Amino acid sequence: MNYTSNDFFQELAFNSLFNDGEQMLERQMDDYVLVDDDVVCDDPVHSIMTGLNDYNRIEKDTHFKVHKGYPSPRSLYPIRLFVVTKNGSFLTKNDQTKKFELYENAAREGEEGDILLEYGKVYPAYYKSIKKSLLLLEAGHLIYNIHHVAKSCEARYQVLEKNGYLLLKKGKSPNQDFQPAKLEKFYHLSSIRNSGPYLHPITAYHLIPLLDNALDFQKLTEQLVSLFMQPLKKNAIRLIKLQNDGDGLFHIPHKEPKVDYKKLNSIYPYINFKGVSGMYVFTLDNLVFSEEENITPYILAIGFLAQFYCMLYASEQNYCRPVKSYNIGDFEHLLGINGSHTTIMYSLIIGGK
Repeated sequence: MNYTSNDFFQELAFNSLFNDGEQMLERQMDDYVLVDDDVVCDDPVHSIMTGLNDYNRIEKDTHFKVHKGYPSPRSLYPIRLFVVTKNGSFLTKNDQTKKFELYENAAREGEEGDILLEYGKVYPAYYKSIKKSLLLLEAGHLIYNIHHVAKSCEARYQVLEKNGYLLLKKGKSPNQDFQPAKLEKFYHLSSIRNSGPYLHPITAYHLIPLLDNALDFQKLTEQLVSLFMQPLKKNAIRLIKLQNDGDGLFHIPHKEPKVDYKKLNSIYPYINFKGVSGMYVFTLDNLVFSEEENITPYILAIGFLAQFYCMLYASEQNYCRPVKSYNIGDFEHLLGINGSHTTIMYSLIIGGK
């Protein structure tokens, strides 16, 4: 899952239509040998952690019917989650049967309670040169959920990139006295988290205010310090917020003029931004690409940060949808961003249904 500056430049070239190459992701699931397809899991922490990758909602009136507690492009959900058991085996849950399965894998390492995230399902070819960033962003969304739930059982994890997979090393030993109220709230929110309508257009009749406050992003980025084994550059990831004023003009704090929804439509023509309430745009300092050999933790971190907002807007009435397939250069120009210093990596749109 290694993302390098070369992958970034390939992604930019594809985005600018200069390159039609396709990234190849190595899938290593064949190294796992099934030992038991109906094992009893008597460890509550293992059960909770494996359950974070369960399907938790099925919708009929959409192209993308199955959902988990975090978003995935076209509901593909290519990530497999394993927990290391006390005898060195790997525990997971079957997506279809919901039964616990036990595997062995001589090519993997880990201590009891560690979590492994694997690339388990092949991405379609049409994602071309954004496959790696999509996979790592999605993993970041899932890592946020793991991190959030772990706090309810006093567990801590640090993310380490390995050869072909992500290893979440368990730190503090879990406390078996859970906080059930917090877990139940999380499960409820993750079950109603959604990306909004697909079979009918987003309308302008249900605009909602931005729900976060000025300190949320700062507090989130502080959590990244202890989350990754590889230190991240301070303030390398920044957030730009846009809010619809009700007339289709998007206000950016401390910036003028406002951005007309029709211009946003031109860079992402798949929806009508007049009905979008707001947008969160995540940028990355370009110094990262010139000074860091491994960019993977930064992409994971952006997905981690984005999941906070997905959960913040989780409700029956609201949606929060990731958006990535736009012309980066045009978007940066529209927002007055100097593309030689900063690059837009990801965004979310929010609104009412």
